[in-house]
Amino acid sequence: MVVSERLIPDECPECGRDFDDEYEVEVYHVENPAQSGYHNPVIRRTLDALGHEAGDMHYPTCPDCEPPTKPPAPDGGSHHCHLANSALGAFVLGAMANAAPATMTSSEIGFAALASVALAAVAVGEYLQIARIHEREKPAWERKWDVEPVLADDEDADPVEDAREAFLAGEIDEAELEERLDEELADIERDRELLTER
Repeated sequence: MVVSERLIPDECPECGRDFDDEYEVEVYHVENPAQSGYHNPVIRRTLDALGHEAGDMHYPTCPDCEPPTKPPAPDGGSHHCHLANSALGAFVLGAMANAAPATMTSSEIGFAALASVALAAVAVGEYLQIARIHEREKPAWERKWDVEPVLADDEDADPVEDAREAFLAGEIDEAELEERLDEELADIERDRELLTER
């Protein structure tokens, strides 16, 4: 397979070994980049809607390595540049369509407005892509704290059912099951007495 030299890096992306005159170029198919988050989702879904199928990607490896099963993870830097360019283009074209000079025809104004909307959609897609990259790169402890805690005294919790499931799962013995049920009955009696006093 003939591959452009600019597509061949200096070293193997898998093991880091320097490439010599002999190398293998593996080709693999990208099933749906939009769902995997490796491209701007707006552009990708637009191309999919127009019938443009995902293409093959060239991935050079040394003879001892195998290519990955999916594309390398996206880099946030390029998406920041695309976001800035798209947002700037949308702003300039939108301002041009809103306050068009006298020399512009109505068709040119309409084209500028349409292009502004398209670039704004691309900018939104880039922003979503950057957000996904940041989420993927979060440390494990930070992702852990993003989860909303479940309170032990949640009103939907059923202590009797929890005790029964723990007993059936073998986590507690029969004596502890009876102790938990007695505690729950005592709590119910106490609540009933409080309601009676009111």
